[in-house]
Amino acid sequence: MRPGGEVRVSVDVARCFCTDALRRVGLSSENAEVVAECLIEADLRGIIHHGLARMPNYVRRFQRGGFNTQPDIRVLQDMPAAALLDGDRAPGELAGTRTMATAISKARTQGVGMALVRNSGAFGSLGYFPIMALRENMIGIATVSTIPILASPGASQPTI
Repeated sequence: MRPGGEVRVSVDVARCFCTDALRRVGLSSENAEVVAECLIEADLRGIIHHGLARMPNYVRRFQRGGFNTQPDIRVLQDMPAAALLDGDRAPGELAGTRTMATAISKARTQGVGMALVRNSGAFGSLGYFPIMALRENMIGIATVSTIPILASPGASQPTI
């Protein structure tokens, strides 16, 4: 253990731990690997509040039924260059990965692709999803909507 209580483990150990924990709460091996990869990538990029630190909350949320352990993420509306997906209460990392993959597929055939998802958990580190497009030699943009939680300078109420 390092000063301040920090513990360092290899990426492989972290990946096995995370994947195993997610499988134990009901995710399929494939879905557990996707969520684990997103969390680990956040840590590797220095975004620790969206990395493995989220695991205790995720485990509790699965145990309490807040996330669907066997989500059926599906396309609700399909157009040549756009799609709307339903996340079926999946963790955002899983829904986001599927949504960006859909946008990439559409961009590959149409030159541009856009995909939206609803009914999923928070997406964690959003940077993971545009990087998926980058790996395919494409430009990717990811955004989310949420309730206002941040006040502008001088404001008395959250607006951002």
